[in-house]
Amino acid sequence: MEQYKIIPCNNGVGEWEISPTHETFDTRQQAEERLKELQSNDYKQLIKILDFEFNHKLDFANQKPKEVIDYVKDFLEGKTEYDISNLFPKDEVLSLINKLDEESEVLND
Repeated sequence: MEQYKIIPCNNGVGEWEISPTHETFDTRQQAEERLKELQSNDYKQLIKILDFEFNHKLDFANQKPKEVIDYVKDFLEGKTEYDISNLFPKDEVLSLINKLDEESEVLND
């Protein structure tokens, strides 16, 4: 899964664009603000999935994002006390985690 990144815009519509969405911006600051918003939306989607899927009410929303990501990675690798259901949306969760890489502003909050 491709991660969001800011790249120079080559089509003349703006100076910067976000790959892979192809949204264009006149300034780097505008692109950075939108990137942060996209990453935040991905993180919110991840929390929604976790809240729905975990029958043990773990308070993911009030944990630090980095702690949540690390926990989910451990969970997916079978390193926690919880078993992964066959119905768990593993591919979707992995996709979101891959987008929320170490450089994500969301993980630095």
